[in-house]
Amino acid sequence: MHLPAGFPIVLSLISFILAILAVVAGRQPGFMEEYYVIMFNTSALGRNLVPTPTAGVSASQTSGSGLGGFFGSLVSSATAAVGALESGLADIEASAADQLARKLGIKEFYTLHITDLCEGDFSPNATAPNAGYNVTNCTRPLQTTYTNVSALLDHELKVGPLDLNLADIGVVQDLQDELDKVPSLFKSLAGLYIVNIACTAMALLGSVTGFFFHTMLSVTVNLAMAVLALLMLLSGNLITTAGGNKVTEKVTKYGTSAGITASQGTKFLAITWAAFSLMIICTAYWVFQFMLLTKSYKWRGAKRSAPSELDLSRTYFSNPIPLPTVPIRVYQRLDRE
Repeated sequence: MHLPAGFPIVLSLISFILAILAVVAGRQPGFMEEYYVIMFNTSALGRNLVPTPTAGVSASQTSGSGLGGFFGSLVSSATAAVGALESGLADIEASAADQLARKLGIKEFYTLHITDLCEGDFSPNATAPNAGYNVTNCTRPLQTTYTNVSALLDHELKVGPLDLNLADIGVVQDLQDELDKVPSLFKSLAGLYIVNIACTAMALLGSVTGFFFHTMLSVTVNLAMAVLALLMLLSGNLITTAGGNKVTEKVTKYGTSAGITASQGTKFLAITWAAFSLMIICTAYWVFQFMLLTKSYKWRGAKRSAPSELDLSRTYFSNPIPLPTVPIRVYQRLDRE
């Protein structure tokens, strides 16, 4: 057995555990909820439609002015489309985000994990510093159709007490288009990270095998497995980082006016990039072992091919030396009679 081979076992094991945690985070309500990939904050969704005291005063003054009944009926018909919404939200203060979401029939946040989506409300409320996550529901794993936040919000608004949709509360089409791209992104991420688990598992098994059989074949196989796991982790992390950053920027750009923002999960990125860093060290270890064994095999081959001082026949045939000419005398034996 070779004790140094236990070093990659530890690295591969930790990387394997981190890869599993990245996939199972958010599998059920309250389990590693903070390790989300993207979070949509909808606690202020529709706040731009909440009547302010100033707006109420000016509306009263306009209604009470002596401009005639015709003008009053014209204003009334022009505001009929939002009248029901204003009456439903009139009792909500602009600072009460939790009341606003409850009035609309939606949740205050929606967190996207690798395999599912969770929803809930902030605890104690959305405006509290370091607010916690009170998760009420999570979708079934690997059901990517449920990660369409646009369709989910539209459905919850429709079945809510005010019977609204995203267009009614000021969500532009550009924002809905960006939200519709999320399911395809997470479908790719789920496949990549599941493959990551398989690759890190093979690297772990290879490291265990290399602990007992430190041969050129085992080192080569372990090096190949470590490189494969490293590449898969890198591709998954790059897509998660770049894709998640693009989604959050677009959603915040188009959704801030309507009261919806997005943020990327830093804790999720921390564990995935940590797994990648550990696999880099593991790969470097097997590269070093491969170089050592290659050098050892070359040295042994050179030693075997060197001529021996006692092997005269091999020395002669490999480097022929001309022999001196020696006169040969022939003696004839005379038989005596």
